[in-house]
Amino acid sequence: MRLRDRPHRRFDQRSDRDRASVRHPAYMAPEQWRGDHVDFRCDLYALGCVLYALLAGTPPFSGDYYVLMRRHSEETPPPLHSLRPDLPFELVRLVAALLEKDPARRPRSARDVAAVLARVRDLPGGVLPVARGGGGHPVEGPVVAWLLARLRTSTDCFVLAQAAELAALVSPAFALELVETAEARLWDDLSRPGWFMMSLGQLVACWSHVMPRRVAGLLAAAEHHLGHHDDAMSQLVAHLARTGEPARAVALARRLPPGKHADSAWVSLTASARNPALALSYLDHITDPRKRGQALGRAARIASDTDMDEAMRLLSRITMHAIRIESLALLAEHRAALHRDFSGARNLVRQAHEELAVHLADHAPSNDFDAFALPSAIRSAEVRIEVGERRSLSPRRSPVDGATARRRGSAVPDGPEGHHHLLELAREYVGSSSPPPLGVELLDLVSPRAPVPPEPEGAIGP
Repeated sequence: MRLRDRPHRRFDQRSDRDRASVRHPAYMAPEQWRGDHVDFRCDLYALGCVLYALLAGTPPFSGDYYVLMRRHSEETPPPLHSLRPDLPFELVRLVAALLEKDPARRPRSARDVAAVLARVRDLPGGVLPVARGGGGHPVEGPVVAWLLARLRTSTDCFVLAQAAELAALVSPAFALELVETAEARLWDDLSRPGWFMMSLGQLVACWSHVMPRRVAGLLAAAEHHLGHHDDAMSQLVAHLARTGEPARAVALARRLPPGKHADSAWVSLTASARNPALALSYLDHITDPRKRGQALGRAARIASDTDMDEAMRLLSRITMHAIRIESLALLAEHRAALHRDFSGARNLVRQAHEELAVHLADHAPSNDFDAFALPSAIRSAEVRIEVGERRSLSPRRSPVDGATARRRGSAVPDGPEGHHHLLELAREYVGSSSPPPLGVELLDLVSPRAPVPPEPEGAIGP
């Protein structure tokens, strides 16, 4: 069906011939009702109405002529998944994208729509029939989707964002639905900046897996709402630095007044800098000697990923003996956990023990940090090495099988009291809480714009 219109004339001024070209008002796009400029995207909207009618048994809107005009222009039709829970997630998301009020948010072309329909046709149940979980174990996609779909009603942004990361293994559209729901819940926590920043961190991690280009818009919105909370701003600097926006992170850190929050921001920048020279340039902004040493320790851990000699040179620049010992222990944990370099980790622990003995001989323990924290940090590194060595020798434990996951999932009640159990069961079944990034072709199609944050009453910030 090809819809034509004349953008310079309002609908009620058109000739009978023009009105006939509109076909049926139940399938007219909002811009046609308004008499705005129209193009091929009107056809995409009409296709969305047709698909909705085919899948739900009724068009998205009904009523007389003027009722249809108002509803197409202002209302959102009932979600398809509420009428047909059996529909593939990708298909539901596609129809919702076709029915966007703003033509710019609809798919770019009919060819893209056809590609998604072909994808849905090839995916039984709308999810990947077999995904790869932790350690490369095969996982039945429909089981994961079934477990996570029961979390749709959760009001906890943190839970929804974690569920979206797991959903990315089996259905990009379902993952996008969950993460957008999580983002909508995020703004409800603006009155609690601490909780808001914790949820924001999880949401940033999730968007980084699902659609990385959405992270910038989310962080910009958070900065707008939390502009005068120095503690939240220092945490926001860390998110910006980790997600590849160092220039914005530096600019935000410079705006913070000198003190502990500014120091925390510059520590985050030092830790995230991949260039050792750049990391050292940030140290001049840190006023607390202890935090400056801890920042050097973090920079050393990052440098150790590619250059162990550079990492040791950075550690040698730490002037506080106790902080250098702690940094040696943390570097040993890093080598054991991320690189499985158990021999190198044990050498670092041995050096930490030697330096601790010298430190305690020269300085009697005057505080809990010297007496308890340093030995505890070294012991933690030793435990991490021992656990890692045992795991490397023992066979990898497979996730639970699909039948067991369904049986255990059926015993979990719906509602907030069961959401955490469902999430943990899905994670156990998949065997990994951080799936690899997925292709963004479908996500670019159905959600082309960055998020627009709501403006809740009483929002914090200017």
